[in-house]
Amino acid sequence: MKRFIFWICAAIAVVSVMTSCDKDEYIAAEPQPRYFQFVDATHINLFDQTGILCEEMRENECKINTQFEMNLIGDSPLVLQGENSQFLSLRTAFNEDITKDGGVIVSFTYNHEFVNRLRVYGLSVRYTDAMGNTYEAVCISSVYISCSMEVVKENENPFYHEVIIHYKLSTDEFTLAEADQKVIVESSEYIKQNY
Repeated sequence: MKRFIFWICAAIAVVSVMTSCDKDEYIAAEPQPRYFQFVDATHINLFDQTGILCEEMRENECKINTQFEMNLIGDSPLVLQGENSQFLSLRTAFNEDITKDGGVIVSFTYNHEFVNRLRVYGLSVRYTDAMGNTYEAVCISSVYISCSMEVVKENENPFYHEVIIHYKLSTDEFTLAEADQKVIVESSEYIKQNY
């Protein structure tokens, strides 16, 4: 009987040790931003991965960096190529190329083998957590970039065509950023006569 009581006490001791080792204490971590939505042209709300608001009305600046002024050789006006070419959706930055400095690369294709690459900033927000790890919060607002062309000067013979391309980044409600780029298309005959 003493042996039986000894084994029962030993079993109780082992079970109590095993269950006491299983009681870990967890410290609740602060929610970490993963997504954001635009509130107005200069402010965003940040949300964690479960959709809970982490930070309200954080300042955020959007901007469009164009390439420098372009001079192309040709004998026809500059024209956009492809379907829906004047209005590109940047619904999220997930599928876009995010550069090391947080820019998103956007391309517009024109005739004369001209692909215009823009860097759009403000669609990817970097933040650092309490452990010092850096993460990207991505935009989930509906964001679009559009372009329109204004003819500044043109000449038919010899051919010369000067335009200002106006790029606009916007949501359904407001404009986030705008930028202009000058492009000149001139024929080789025009270059010979004027340079």
